[in-house]
Amino acid sequence: MNDFIEVLKTRHQDAQKRMQAAQQKLLVAQAEFQNTSQEFNSLNYVLAMEMQRTQQEAATAKATQETPSIGPPTQTLTEPTASATPSPIANTPEITKTAMVRNVLRHSPNGITPDEIWKQLKAQMGDHAYIYSVLKRLKDRDEITKRRGKYYLKHQPQSDEVAAQNGIVN
Repeated sequence: MNDFIEVLKTRHQDAQKRMQAAQQKLLVAQAEFQNTSQEFNSLNYVLAMEMQRTQQEAATAKATQETPSIGPPTQTLTEPTASATPSPIANTPEITKTAMVRNVLRHSPNGITPDEIWKQLKAQMGDHAYIYSVLKRLKDRDEITKRRGKYYLKHQPQSDEVAAQNGIVN
């Protein structure tokens, strides 16, 4: 009987070592996933802003070309912040902060804490407290759930129109 217990102890120790090695690999993979997700979200945001800026410049250039020129040239006054600040009236869908938080939640199937969301989006968000406001709004809309301090996105199939409204660029 003692031999059997010793064999079980040995197997248990081996299994424990394999489990620790697997957990270490999981942590590395999760860190790589988080970094890649953050890079993707940042590039997605920059791409949308650049596309919007380009369309605004094209619209401005087209508008100045269509204006008839009679007499001496006149200067047109434009707001200096027009290209830097996204316009809610623009033709391209604006990536909202809610859509950015939703996207981070979508890429975190194991749940994510507000602090982890903040770490990923602090470049795009103005205030740390705003994360909690967005999470409350999403929870009130029944789009997310909260368990043990982590937020989870409820899986809902999205049409292309809804994805475009949420600022998801494929």
